[in-house]
Amino acid sequence: METNHQQNTSKTTTDYILGNSHPRPNHSLHLGRFYALDGSLGATISLDISKPHVTLIAGKRGYGKSYTMGVFLEEFNRLSKNVKSLYSCIVIDTLGIFWTLNYPNHKQKKLLSTWQSFPEQTPISMLHTSKTDPMVFSQLKKRHRLQLPTSLLTAEQWCHLFELSSNQPEAILLTNVILSLQSSEDTYSLTDIKKAAYNIPTAKKETIQHLQNLLSQAESWHLFSTDQNLYSSLIHPGEITIVDLSFLESTHLKQIITGIIAEILFYDRINQRKSEEYQQITNQQQTPSSPYIFLAIDEAHLFLPEKQSSYVKEVLLHNWLRQGRQPGLSVIMATQRPSFMDQEVLSHSDIVLCHRLTAEEDIQSLTKLRPTYMKGDIQETIKQIGTEKGVALIIDDVVETAHVIKIRPRKSWHGGGEPIPSLETVILEKDIS
Repeated sequence: METNHQQNTSKTTTDYILGNSHPRPNHSLHLGRFYALDGSLGATISLDISKPHVTLIAGKRGYGKSYTMGVFLEEFNRLSKNVKSLYSCIVIDTLGIFWTLNYPNHKQKKLLSTWQSFPEQTPISMLHTSKTDPMVFSQLKKRHRLQLPTSLLTAEQWCHLFELSSNQPEAILLTNVILSLQSSEDTYSLTDIKKAAYNIPTAKKETIQHLQNLLSQAESWHLFSTDQNLYSSLIHPGEITIVDLSFLESTHLKQIITGIIAEILFYDRINQRKSEEYQQITNQQQTPSSPYIFLAIDEAHLFLPEKQSSYVKEVLLHNWLRQGRQPGLSVIMATQRPSFMDQEVLSHSDIVLCHRLTAEEDIQSLTKLRPTYMKGDIQETIKQIGTEKGVALIIDDVVETAHVIKIRPRKSWHGGGEPIPSLETVILEKDIS
């Protein structure tokens, strides 16, 4: 995100706040500065988070969408302790790039100084899907393997996991087994499910064997346990939890896990919101028993594809995007291909932040927004942004305004950049050969 030309980044006293016409003090995330087409920077610009948002970050590869998501996460960490404790942030990391938040951004120290800033780590908790404890996570104090409670999954979720349609013999058998175990056991394991399949008298031998094979495959993923503490491993008031799915080769498995996590969090907040409403109705002191949730999803087009139906898409689109504001759920999505996403996502996004795009179909997908309050054409504005990294068009459908801004530099290390071989590496490889 560094540029070749000199910029005026002297600190200004004005802070323009998006996302709320009546922003609450100490509830805003500092994103950057207004950007003029001559490269000069204006007042600081922030986003109020006291109300839930659906935020979409778009941009072609290498122009800052994951970097910008990292800025959101850093700013969440910089909220005051009292405010931050009201929220919890969950990051679905498909590429394994957000663990570097834990390290200061020393490589952009000079750039940070021009913004009156400095390198600083952003503490995180890590849930990973590796079968071993990766060496690169050794400095993370809070790291664990992601474990899905076997007895917490519904029969429908198990069928989605194994890509079984509801009328297949294996799906019918699996549903009967899960319902039987749920009625008689508080917790059960994959082994218990395998044993219980033999107790269904109407099941054919070949159907049982096929189901056994599927369950054995699930055992090889090392993702399931009898531990019921998935929620407590995900939700930490005032903290950021990274769910690193990069160790999984299967896109389908990444989608299913994301759907399960999102569905569990959604219904928990729905129930908690009822308690909060009751406290308000009866004039009791309002004490949220669980924090409001930010769900950040990188490579979001994998989970919300256009013209395709799936379990995870149903959970995210129907529950989180359509109904999430009432229980206090916010979503931050990043994608390099907005045209690959279901277009309903755009209609639910009240904050759209667009970095450089060049694919015509991606630009056209955004121009469908056509906000009446925006001066000029979205397509023309995207072209005017040019090739400078970190510059973006931000459209705020809450305050009904649009601006071109420059995202501030990251304080923590960005793990999503392209690798650049060093001269030392090249020489070493030559000597070895």
